[in-house]
Amino acid sequence: MFKAAGAADLVITYRDNQSDRSVNRSLQSHSLRFILNCLFGFWLSDYHSMIVYPVKWLRQIAVKTDGYGYQICALISLLQLGLTYVQVPVSLNAELKGSSRALRLHTYFELGGTIVSLLRPVPIRDVDLSRVPTDTERAAAR
Repeated sequence: MFKAAGAADLVITYRDNQSDRSVNRSLQSHSLRFILNCLFGFWLSDYHSMIVYPVKWLRQIAVKTDGYGYQICALISLLQLGLTYVQVPVSLNAELKGSSRALRLHTYFELGGTIVSLLRPVPIRDVDLSRVPTDTERAAAR
């Protein structure tokens, strides 16, 4: 994961051992990913795995949620700014059966609110878009 840092603005990992999850958890993860991909068009393999963020841009966005939706909100907000990304597979430890807090009713309401807030046209604060690096600037910096 860290070897990919610098290849793009964001390094987004995705779990390559989904079979370690329960069928119910896998179905819900795939459903959430499908909904987010359809709504926002980034077609990521995972929105809630480990991510290497550019701190200077993370401090610029307005994340209006906490808990399970925080990372989804931060990630989509940064991608909406036009930051580049690479996706890297990782193998994560298997979860203990019944240990996940993601499958609670409160989490679904929280995620719904996060998604609605991201559909609003201004997910960022006072970001100077002229300071977002262009592809030519990124190539020169390497």
